[in-house]
Amino acid sequence: MFIPMEVKLERGKASFQPSKWKKHCMYRVPWCLRGRGNDNDFRPRLVSIGPYHYADPQLHDMQFHKERMLDCILKRTGKDISEFYDAIKDLEHEARACYEDLPETSFPSEDFMNMLVLDGCFMLEFLVGCYEKSHYSELGYEKEDPIFSKLYMCYGILMDMILIENQIPLFILNQIYEVQSGYPHNDKVTDLMFEAFNPFWVIGRVPKSENGEKRILSTFRLDINGRNMPRSCLEAFWQNLMYDCTVSDEWIKRIPGRGNQDSMQVRLERRMAFAERDFGRRPAMESMRAQGNEGNEEAERKKRIGDEPMIIMDLKQHVIRSVIALKEAGVIFKHKNTPPFWDVKFDLKSGVLEIPQIMIAEWSKSMFLNLMAFELRHIEEENQKILSYILFMDSLVNFAADVDELRACGAIVSTGMNDKEIADVFNHLGRNPVIIPFSHQDLIKQIYKYCSKRIHRWRANLMHNYFHNPWAIISVIAAALTEN
Repeated sequence: MFIPMEVKLERGKASFQPSKWKKHCMYRVPWCLRGRGNDNDFRPRLVSIGPYHYADPQLHDMQFHKERMLDCILKRTGKDISEFYDAIKDLEHEARACYEDLPETSFPSEDFMNMLVLDGCFMLEFLVGCYEKSHYSELGYEKEDPIFSKLYMCYGILMDMILIENQIPLFILNQIYEVQSGYPHNDKVTDLMFEAFNPFWVIGRVPKSENGEKRILSTFRLDINGRNMPRSCLEAFWQNLMYDCTVSDEWIKRIPGRGNQDSMQVRLERRMAFAERDFGRRPAMESMRAQGNEGNEEAERKKRIGDEPMIIMDLKQHVIRSVIALKEAGVIFKHKNTPPFWDVKFDLKSGVLEIPQIMIAEWSKSMFLNLMAFELRHIEEENQKILSYILFMDSLVNFAADVDELRACGAIVSTGMNDKEIADVFNHLGRNPVIIPFSHQDLIKQIYKYCSKRIHRWRANLMHNYFHNPWAIISVIAAALTEN
């Protein structure tokens, strides 16, 4: 059926407004990451969350468990299901606006509201059962529950919750939890996001402060008044990776109101204290000051990232030599103990390249692809740290031998994957064409400057071929004495 262009333009007027685009936070996979063997990495394996995979027949079995958990919630709390609908009915328009691709004609209001209630209740019940209660039986589930009792199910569902196309707004979860608990304006959902989607999935350990005490602080993207919490599980995970770090006791002592350690205000102050400590050192933190300083936005941007243009390239380009090549040129690889994982450091004087620990596991490829997709769609260029990190690591890692060196220094740990498989993960991630500002450019310039001096290569060659063990040293000395 032919539709005149005038009619098409009239129908699309509402969608043409920039104000509509700015509300988007639930995205489709960007074109540059589609295909190339990536499609399964963006598709949920166990459970659909939100509208994009709602009708997937392969995920239909989990609908039964969603309904089962909703029934358990209603019995446990004594609430009527209408209370949940009433709590979110005024948020339907706002929730719809979060999705960039959700025509109302293809997802009617009743279906959309049913999905929000069912998926929201399932997510909360799952996260509370896994992270809040000492045991899921406290929620009324049997010891042999087919969801909670299976570790692979719990991990699989958690990974499905950070897929870019598998999200619902967290403000919906807030409203649902308020109905369940009877406590309005609490920060339980934020705490659950912090507990479930923490840096362990990337670095393979819990960061510790220098005195050994675990003190993980999550600096969500806040303005100075503590607003603008993450809007999806994926965004919460990204923010935890960007800002999670250990904070020493001296910084905690500077925070007022430490007496009530459970108050939201204290938590926000702690997070802001960490951010304040790092102003000027990590560009990602400075976005928290951007509001109210719009006039200097462009100047600040150039100050943070310089005048370097955005790079349009295929990530497979080797912008720096591999680990083995750099080692032969005199670069020394060491494990960096402090997070974040993307914060690689190089000492031009000593030639030491410090790389924080990263864990590569079966889920790593999918996890990083979805984080990369999120940065491409939602994050300003200067803060696309994960994209830049992947480009850097793909340049370092070409073959199994490169992975072996990084394993030896503690920069890479793995669960059940050999060196070649790990190299394949980085090489696959790195062959996706993207448009990014490469925030590791200064680091690479320093490494090139160091490697360009022949003396470093000669020293490395001497140490490797002659001084790698005591007998070699003795042989060289003996040869020198014989010549004399």
